[in-house]
Amino acid sequence: MKQRMSIGINRFVGIMSFIAWLYMVIRGGDGQALTAKSIESLKYFTVLSNLFNGVVSFTYSWWLSKGSKLTANKKLCKLISTTAVGLTFITVIGFLGPLYGYGKMFQGANFWLHLVLPVLSMASYMFFEEDLQLPFKYTVYPVLAPLAYGIGYVGNVLMNVSGRKLHDFYGFFLWGNKGAVVAACVVLLITWLIAVILNRVGYYCKKYAKGM
Repeated sequence: MKQRMSIGINRFVGIMSFIAWLYMVIRGGDGQALTAKSIESLKYFTVLSNLFNGVVSFTYSWWLSKGSKLTANKKLCKLISTTAVGLTFITVIGFLGPLYGYGKMFQGANFWLHLVLPVLSMASYMFFEEDLQLPFKYTVYPVLAPLAYGIGYVGNVLMNVSGRKLHDFYGFFLWGNKGAVVAACVVLLITWLIAVILNRVGYYCKKYAKGM
């Protein structure tokens, strides 16, 4: 039953990630709700993380349906992608929602990319997928994705000082360069904590459910 749920959720997430992105590409947005037309939308971590998670989720559902053995590398891929969309969700709830307004954050394609798909992905990882706990050191790997994105983001803002407001669409530089560094460190710490929670708490939730 749990495996069927996992297959269904992951397949749904995989398909809807691309449908939501295509909707954004076709319909676009005004930029204030963190949307953009065409491939310009790929500048957002939300879009990149959801597309990556969509590929991993759909592939994961295919592995499960074929009875493929779950390995540490496969589980790590799932942890990295789920942590990425988990970061998107937490950032929207704790920072971007108050900054831009929750109405804008959860409208159109962003209703799926900011809320539905991240929540489904985290729920599937913690409650329905196989209880293979990765070694603690593996929780560092999910931090690499936002770290790489952050380096590119900060570099782009610093190279475009005159258009800083346009390029700093996540508002990390609202409190100056030092504030941006602090914000980046907080994001990386949150990312790691999400990975730890998914890996540890998810494992014990499934072990507890097995014992009931």
